Amino acid sequence: MDAISESPIESPNTLIPVGIILTQIKNGKALDYDRITIIGDLDLSGLELPLDEDGHYIIHVPIKIKHSNIQGTTKILNVNFMDSVDFSGTAFINADFQGCIFSRFAGFTDAIFTGYASFSNVKFVDDVSFTNSQFHECTLIRFDEAKFLKDAFFWGMHDENIVFGGNSYFCHAKFHGIAEFSEAIFLGEADFSLCRFYGERIQFLNAQFSKKVSFRGSSVKGKAYFKNDGFKSIANFSEVSLEIIDFTASHFEDRLYLTGATFSSFKIQWDIIKDQLICDDSVLLALITNFRNSGQFDDSDDCYYRYKKGIQKQRGIGSKKIFDLLSFVSCGYGVRPFRTFYVSAFLISFFALLFWFGSGIGGLQSISDALYYSALAFTANSKSINWIGIYRYIGLLEGFLGWLFMALFLVTLGRTWLR
Repeated sequence: MDAISESPIESPNTLIPVGIILTQIKNGKALDYDRITIIGDLDLSGLELPLDEDGHYIIHVPIKIKHSNIQGTTKILNVNFMDSVDFSGTAFINADFQGCIFSRFAGFTDAIFTGYASFSNVKFVDDVSFTNSQFHECTLIRFDEAKFLKDAFFWGMHDENIVFGGNSYFCHAKFHGIAEFSEAIFLGEADFSLCRFYGERIQFLNAQFSKKVSFRGSSVKGKAYFKNDGFKSIANFSEVSLEIIDFTASHFEDRLYLTGATFSSFKIQWDIIKDQLICDDSVLLALITNFRNSGQFDDSDDCYYRYKKGIQKQRGIGSKKIFDLLSFVSCGYGVRPFRTFYVSAFLISFFALLFWFGSGIGGLQSISDALYYSALAFTANSKSINWIGIYRYIGLLEGFLGWLFMALFLVTLGRTWLR
């Protein structure tokens, strides 16, 4: 038995009874296997292993089982791996590592998981890599309450992807280093709610979310990159707290929730989120300031326009609502200058019809004359007009409105164009 277990086994499809593995662990001997098939359940619960001060079973030796198949269930609970662990390329059926501590580097690169993969309440003291791992369809993936004290790599490399085939739960996880999920494909729901990201950055570059993804209530101390991501279902970022978040070139096919979110810099184009965004007024105000500070003045204006429309809908009947309606019609809350131009053209036409049908100006020959005189009155050049009766006062009113709308047009135009 010792002769078999002390040397690496590299030939493909070599069958190893699980008892050999368990005996080697019990005797404190390092595991170094490659391209083997383990027959039976890899269950450490029956082994008599030393305990640390927190009640975790201690394994002092390195564990290396690479490019292999574990045909039974893997059940390794509350174990403190004091040395490195490497399961790169190994296939698991129902893997349970709940409560474990990986004190050195943990490698699961190219690993394959089916059934369920549970890393709940696991502590990764050193770096951990799940690069290019494949969690098969309908696999339950749990990293809830996990603690990553250094860098965590859940990314795809070399033109490959890491695939989360089932629902993925990272809720309440804590990432103290870089959290890397670039090139990840989430086929099931992804739950990162109430996570804490303390590292310099989190990255979801070119990630794809096929179903609902939630970061509700999470906080990010560093930068959050979601560049060129695809959100095909609901994306919930409500109540997130972060400094810089970058959604450049990302697209949202369903609702984007930002209610209660706080941020200093939000990189995105308004056209991408305007029809999907669900948030409160404080978020809209923050986005308005964010767009303006980034030089995205059109985006800032469009966001402000939506904010003012929302305020108008919330107000009851009263003077403020009336002024809001007038502002909406006349100048689009100060960000639609040509609306003032169109309203002015309407007023000139309205008064021209009034003068024509009421015969309010002497010498009118045609409707075009009425339009000409109405335009003169609107621009306060009515001295040459032969008013008849009460129409002189109507002309005076049109002149007042003309001055008002010309001033409004210039102010709005200057605010939106000359900056």
